[in-house]
Amino acid sequence: MRITEEFLASGLSARGGYSRRQLELLGVSWPPLKDWMRSVMDGIIADEVAAEFVGLAKRNACEQVDVR
Repeated sequence: MRITEEFLASGLSARGGYSRRQLELLGVSWPPLKDWMRSVMDGIIADEVAAEFVGLAKRNACEQVDVR
């Protein structure tokens, strides 16, 4: 799968960020450099990796709890 802006947006958390594991899946070291998105844009990753990347955002959203 090609890494696009749309793909990256599909992996955003509810708070608008990415987990360390998601960045690892894209080959980005921690902490990420300022231009990490530009460095991964148009790269190719396996479909399984892409599914895990997106799944992590969805899983984290389900785990969030309202503590009010």
